[in-house]
Amino acid sequence: MLYEAIIVGIIAGWLAKGSITNLAQIRLKYFLPVLGAILILIGMEYFGARGYQEIFQWRQGLYLLSYIMFFIFLWQYRRMSGIKILALGLLCNLLVVMINGGAMPTTTNGLDLEYLSALQAGNLVTNTLITESTYLPWLGDVMVLPWQKTRVLSLGDIFASAGLFWFVFQMMRGDQVCAKLTSVRKMKF
Repeated sequence: MLYEAIIVGIIAGWLAKGSITNLAQIRLKYFLPVLGAILILIGMEYFGARGYQEIFQWRQGLYLLSYIMFFIFLWQYRRMSGIKILALGLLCNLLVVMINGGAMPTTTNGLDLEYLSALQAGNLVTNTLITESTYLPWLGDVMVLPWQKTRVLSLGDIFASAGLFWFVFQMMRGDQVCAKLTSVRKMKF
């Protein structure tokens, strides 16, 4: 969903007379935590899919570590348009995952049969079934995309995507590039 938010943000920014060159002016610092977080999440999926049972024991800690790394990155840009909304979405996802043992509670309604079978068998490291004992199930992955029934979204995903869209849209328009992305401050005497 985040990729789609970036693409739609670029298109909307262009339609609003923005420029792709404004995006090129963004100087991303502290990108290593994001890269590390993404590698942790990809690694969890990779090793879980290959039957490494140890990953299930470590998933809560790994998930927490990856999100701490995301938040370190976002903290640096907290004053930028959309970043607080994006962070709220990540916080919603982190909350529901942490209180449910390190896996995102996921609905069974409308899922692709192959994905549903893997979910029911407990073969997915990052997802688990929503049951009666699930805490905050409404924050879990409960919105199945009708065109891709193996993708399920949470409220946190929606917030994160909205924040990312708004960030890209505003950057395309150039509204904050000079004011927020440089380290030079205007001094009043």
